[in-house]
Amino acid sequence: MFAFNQVNISMAGGTPPNLIDIEQLRRHRLLAPAASKLGWARRHLAALEHNITETFTFPANHAVIRANLDAQSGEHLFCVSELPVLDQFAEDFAHVVADVAKNLHPALDQLAWQLACDFSTTGFPKDPKGVYFPITDSPDLWAEQGRARGQISKPHWDFIERFQPYHGVNGRADSWHGDYVHQLAFLRDLANDDKHRIGRPIFMLPSQLDLTYLQIARIPVAQAKAIGITRPGTFMVVTRMDHPVYPAPTESIDPNIETNDWQVTGIGKPLELDLEVMRARLVPPVEPEINPAGFARPLVAFGDGRAAVATLQRVESFVHLVLSEFARQFP
Repeated sequence: MFAFNQVNISMAGGTPPNLIDIEQLRRHRLLAPAASKLGWARRHLAALEHNITETFTFPANHAVIRANLDAQSGEHLFCVSELPVLDQFAEDFAHVVADVAKNLHPALDQLAWQLACDFSTTGFPKDPKGVYFPITDSPDLWAEQGRARGQISKPHWDFIERFQPYHGVNGRADSWHGDYVHQLAFLRDLANDDKHRIGRPIFMLPSQLDLTYLQIARIPVAQAKAIGITRPGTFMVVTRMDHPVYPAPTESIDPNIETNDWQVTGIGKPLELDLEVMRARLVPPVEPEINPAGFARPLVAFGDGRAAVATLQRVESFVHLVLSEFARQFP
């Protein structure tokens, strides 16, 4: 197994989330319905993660990689030669993502409903259709939420405002893939995605490749020169598993350093036929075509390249944080 470090996660330091157990949240007089929705979303998300793991356990659902010798460079080019058929998986995935979103978003709306009932003198909102948990991208849009604002007490309304997307990270610990998108902004768009455009998956080349018959090996510089590798400092090469002259290194390998005699080119890109995965000079010289040279287990992502499960877990954790912070501020 070739594992490469592909850094595509942004991280922000800050206060880590201090989450209250869902069962404890259920006992709060205003949080029981919201906590129930959160629990349902968590179960859907766990089932989705399990289904992804199970689906891609089977080799039939892996992409096949071939290697062809490039006569000009003397390197083998590793490319995707076959793609798995995942249409049914993609459809099922989109439906489960919708189930997750349509429990997380209503969890917040349930909170807003309970706050409106608590504020009303009759115990029931005067404008039921105007009660919701606003999610806005700017202070100007927040100021336009008067229909809901008039039915929720000021302390509770100010609490909701603290979690609006236009505040960004706002001093909280966070991590995300790709460009920054606030958790609630992503949740809002996902919940409104009736045609499953956002929730439909794409399949990315992962950071781990199963190049079945090959290994990374360490060789001394002198030996590297003897077999025709002249680039200064080169000593990390790709070799056949059945060629034990060059031992595999015991420490982790960084594919970006100049002492490697290969180049990773496709990690994090959408899987497609003929996608170049990597190029490497094979030592000792081997046949010009190797098919299959290995396999790749697809990484399930959203259309913008965000790892699907990690992104949904980030959203779920934020909704859980909102409910936990409410329980602490309004016990």
